[in-house]
Amino acid sequence: MSLHSWLIPLPDETFTSWLFRCAVDKKCKVFTEVRGQEYFSCATRIGDPDFNFSSPEFMNFCHETGLSPAILIGFFKPEDYPLALFERRFSFCWHCVREDIKKHCLPCWRKSWCYTIFPYCQRHKCLLLVTDETPNFYKPWHAFATPVPKTDPQHELRLHSRRWGGISSQLLDPKFGFKIQVWFRSLKNYRDPQADRSSSSSTPSSLFYFCESIFRLLLFSRTKFSSEGLARYIFNNGNDHIEHLAGDSMDSALLGAARASPYHRMVALVLIGYIFEVFSEMELYEVVSAVELAGYTWPSDVETLGRMCAVGRLQEYREFIGGFPAEYVALNNSVALFVKGASKEAL
Repeated sequence: MSLHSWLIPLPDETFTSWLFRCAVDKKCKVFTEVRGQEYFSCATRIGDPDFNFSSPEFMNFCHETGLSPAILIGFFKPEDYPLALFERRFSFCWHCVREDIKKHCLPCWRKSWCYTIFPYCQRHKCLLLVTDETPNFYKPWHAFATPVPKTDPQHELRLHSRRWGGISSQLLDPKFGFKIQVWFRSLKNYRDPQADRSSSSSTPSSLFYFCESIFRLLLFSRTKFSSEGLARYIFNNGNDHIEHLAGDSMDSALLGAARASPYHRMVALVLIGYIFEVFSEMELYEVVSAVELAGYTWPSDVETLGRMCAVGRLQEYREFIGGFPAEYVALNNSVALFVKGASKEAL
């Protein structure tokens, strides 16, 4: 089986983005817009049309078109990173969609925009923007059709991606948050130097999941019974909306990160960079200066940051500290101070 008569998927493209391009491209005669919208609607009702490759809709599509599920999954399967909820999957790179038009005549939606720990474009190193449209079959086109002048930082779309203003990119250079994003991604291949000598040492990528747990704690959803995570309010001008969740604190943590705006996720990355001492002394000075110029207060030290994180989230931090891998305390003094601060507040 080949993709003869179909458009070739672009690198990092999602499945529904590919269906959109095939449906609207006049050269592709094997798939229609009506069929694309039908697939999108049916798949959305029961799951994730971008990445659910075991759904009846996906299998029916493969059967009807004669395309191999294995080949399609090979193209569109996401990397092993936490995903934003489908209904909140509307963050995009303004530069990428315009480059797509120039190169391919149609915009595509990228898988990397769907990962919660990637609030920055991997290619252009800029904070992702957010469409005002509810995700639908024409989502890539809506992203392109929304005018966002590069020279206008006050454009409403930019403000929407930075809930209630926040710190502008003119003050906080995107290179700082992007550096932490790259570092975070590199943790997938992390192996403790003692791994071959001690059975209790961390396994490959376990440090990634530890950092991811801190990331989620920083982005807790605000509910009727508890406050939002620190990254949702520390450098913002307004109050976060209340999520009406039926589940427990784990749902609040998972959904908080999955529903967070690019700006909130950027703040979480910057705080993680501070906790793990990823920034150089000069870089940290520039970050703190940008925060203070924007009218906010940077935590006085990492221990204070730990205490601030645990306020209003005592049970969650008790669980976090109880399951804390002891070997990570030895990574650096800063991590130990963060845990110490959270422990004082939560225990």
